[in-house]
Amino acid sequence: MKPASLFTFILFSWFLFACQSESEQEEGSTSSSTSFSEELLTTVFQEAGVEGTIVLLDANSGQRYIHNPARAREEFLPASTFKIPNTLIALETGVTNETETFTWDGTERAMEAWNQDQTLATAFRNSVVWVYQDLARRVGEEEMQLRLDYLGYGNSDISGGIDQFWLSGGLRISAIDQVQFLQRMIAGNLPLKPGVVQKALPIFLEEETETYKLYAKTGWATIPEPDLGWYVGWIETVDQRVLFALNIDIEDSSQIGNRQKLVREILSRGGLLKSPAAE
Repeated sequence: MKPASLFTFILFSWFLFACQSESEQEEGSTSSSTSFSEELLTTVFQEAGVEGTIVLLDANSGQRYIHNPARAREEFLPASTFKIPNTLIALETGVTNETETFTWDGTERAMEAWNQDQTLATAFRNSVVWVYQDLARRVGEEEMQLRLDYLGYGNSDISGGIDQFWLSGGLRISAIDQVQFLQRMIAGNLPLKPGVVQKALPIFLEEETETYKLYAKTGWATIPEPDLGWYVGWIETVDQRVLFALNIDIEDSSQIGNRQKLVREILSRGGLLKSPAAE
């Protein structure tokens, strides 16, 4: 091959390689557009003037981000976030199924959405206490204690009454443990019958768009003072999953919306969903 031809061949080969490398870099840059840091978490909390903690876990990388690590390890009443394991236990033990209708007893309760017949999905979405108290009574104290021990949920303390232990009794769990419990559930590492988690997932689904699915549950513990607000769950995109558990102080009822607001703001700045202001 002549020198000029050889030079042309080398130049052409380099050009093809450069174009291919640039294309691969561009494709790689769009495969993961999230960006979380503990500085981001702290900034969002400081801007909101809220006292509390949040734990984020990137399921792909295994990276964990925590605001206020000391509080993240502190155990609190789970309140209505216990509806996640309560649902799993009820389905596992067969005391209900995902299609049962729970008939309202006619008692007028504080929340209008509670004053009607319910399914598991509506009871979970509207945090209907009387349905989940009924489920716990059906399971019974002995079986409930056994199941919580198996699941390794929080401190597994059901003292205070079979229909009150997660609301005002002895059950406690930390934000770190909330995330670890969800991680084990999603990974199929809980001692449950095949299919139980798959039956529960549509019940846990809070929001679905073309780009993500958000599974979550709020909680509001009114003892001890100040009140405590929970928001736990996870968000999934086509190639990512991020788990979260937040708890914050609630000084008055006007602050209850901060539970979802803070998490959504963090997930938005991290690139996983639209910010509340943009919706």
